[in-house]
Amino acid sequence: MAKEKTAVKESMKQIEKMSYALTMPDGTVIEGSTSLRQFAPNTAKGFKNSGFQVKVSDGKYSGNIMIIDYEKQERI
Repeated sequence: MAKEKTAVKESMKQIEKMSYALTMPDGTVIEGSTSLRQFAPNTAKGFKNSGFQVKVSDGKYSGNIMIIDYEKQERI
């Protein structure tokens, strides 16, 4: 009886990143990067989005950057 060989192929998951540079009204520049993540499902509309979200702050400025990647949108 011959033994069957099975090959295990490991795939490297590529992490998608977004880099940003924000120039504020006073000339302050905020730079950084963030990776793709899944957002909470929108059960009322029946879908789940993925995208990039990061909180930025520097001196007198702070806020959120949120970019949705609609190509990765999933129906739930």
